[in-house]
Amino acid sequence: MQRTSRTANCPAWFQVATLIAVENRCHWSLDVTYREDESRIRAQHLRENFAWLNRLTLSLLKQHPSRKSLAMKRRSWGWSDHFVREVLTSAKL
Repeated sequence: MQRTSRTANCPAWFQVATLIAVENRCHWSLDVTYREDESRIRAQHLRENFAWLNRLTLSLLKQHPSRKSLAMKRRSWGWSDHFVREVLTSAKL
Protein backbone atom coordinates (compact mmCIF):
# COMPACT_ATOMS: atom_id res chain seq x y z
CA MET A 1 0.00 0.00 0.00
CA GLN A 2 1.36 3.39 -0.95
CA ARG A 3 1.87 5.71 1.98
CA THR A 4 1.01 9.36 1.62
CA SER A 5 1.86 12.19 3.96
CA ARG A 6 -1.69 11.97 5.34
CA THR A 7 -1.55 8.29 6.25
CA ALA A 8 2.17 7.84 6.93
CA ASN A 9 1.76 7.94 10.72
CA CYS A 10 -1.64 6.22 10.89
CA PRO A 11 -2.15 2.67 12.11
CA ALA A 12 -2.35 -0.04 9.44
CA TRP A 13 -6.03 -0.78 10.14
CA PHE A 14 -6.89 2.87 9.44
CA GLN A 15 -5.02 2.79 6.13
CA VAL A 16 -6.89 -0.37 5.09
CA ALA A 17 -10.24 1.12 6.15
CA THR A 18 -9.50 4.25 4.12
CA LEU A 19 -8.63 2.18 1.06
CA ILE A 20 -11.81 0.11 1.41
CA ALA A 21 -13.91 3.30 1.69
CA VAL A 22 -12.40 4.66 -1.52
CA GLU A 23 -13.00 1.36 -3.35
CA ASN A 24 -16.60 1.23 -2.14
CA ARG A 25 -17.22 4.80 -3.32
CA CYS A 26 -15.82 3.95 -6.76
CA HIS A 27 -17.90 0.77 -7.00
CA TRP A 28 -21.03 2.62 -5.88
CA SER A 29 -20.52 5.31 -8.56
CA LEU A 30 -20.04 2.68 -11.26
CA ASP A 31 -23.07 0.71 -10.10
CA VAL A 32 -25.37 3.73 -9.92
CA THR A 33 -24.18 5.25 -13.19
CA TYR A 34 -23.76 2.10 -15.29
CA ARG A 35 -25.77 -0.47 -13.29
CA GLU A 36 -22.77 -2.81 -13.29
CA ASP A 37 -24.31 -5.22 -10.77
CA GLU A 38 -27.13 -5.90 -13.26
CA SER A 39 -24.80 -6.53 -16.18
CA ARG A 40 -25.51 -9.71 -18.15
CA ILE A 41 -22.07 -9.85 -19.78
CA ARG A 42 -20.68 -13.31 -19.02
CA ALA A 43 -17.46 -13.59 -21.04
CA GLN A 44 -14.49 -12.62 -18.85
CA HIS A 45 -12.67 -10.59 -21.52
CA LEU A 46 -15.83 -8.63 -22.34
CA ARG A 47 -16.47 -7.87 -18.66
CA GLU A 48 -12.91 -6.56 -18.30
CA ASN A 49 -13.19 -4.44 -21.44
CA PHE A 50 -16.51 -2.94 -20.40
CA ALA A 51 -15.24 -2.29 -16.87
CA TRP A 52 -12.28 -0.41 -18.34
CA LEU A 53 -14.55 1.64 -20.62
CA ASN A 54 -16.92 2.39 -17.74
CA ARG A 55 -14.06 3.61 -15.51
CA LEU A 56 -12.65 5.75 -18.35
CA THR A 57 -15.97 7.40 -19.19
CA LEU A 58 -16.84 7.88 -15.50
CA SER A 59 -13.53 9.69 -15.04
CA LEU A 60 -14.18 11.90 -18.07
CA LEU A 61 -17.71 12.70 -16.93
CA LYS A 62 -16.55 13.56 -13.39
CA GLN A 63 -14.07 16.07 -14.84
CA HIS A 64 -16.77 17.86 -16.86
CA PRO A 65 -17.74 21.14 -15.14
CA SER A 66 -21.50 20.69 -15.62
CA ARG A 67 -23.51 20.49 -12.40
CA LYS A 68 -25.67 17.65 -13.76
CA SER A 69 -25.65 14.26 -12.03
CA LEU A 70 -23.35 11.59 -13.43
CA ALA A 71 -26.34 9.60 -14.68
CA MET A 72 -27.66 12.67 -16.51
CA LYS A 73 -24.23 13.39 -17.98
CA ARG A 74 -24.11 9.80 -19.23
CA ARG A 75 -27.50 10.19 -20.87
CA SER A 76 -26.41 13.49 -22.43
CA TRP A 77 -23.33 11.67 -23.76
CA GLY A 78 -25.63 9.28 -25.63
CA TRP A 79 -28.03 11.95 -26.85
CA SER A 80 -25.71 14.68 -28.07
CA ASP A 81 -22.61 14.56 -30.26
CA HIS A 82 -21.90 18.13 -29.15
CA PHE A 83 -21.76 17.03 -25.49
CA VAL A 84 -19.38 14.18 -26.38
CA ARG A 85 -17.01 16.62 -28.10
CA GLU A 86 -17.29 19.03 -25.17
CA VAL A 87 -16.41 16.33 -22.63
CA LEU A 88 -13.53 14.95 -24.69
CA THR A 89 -11.98 18.33 -25.43
CA SER A 90 -12.29 19.66 -21.87
CA ALA A 91 -10.83 16.52 -20.25
CA LYS A 92 -7.49 16.79 -18.48
CA LEU A 93 -5.69 13.77 -19.90
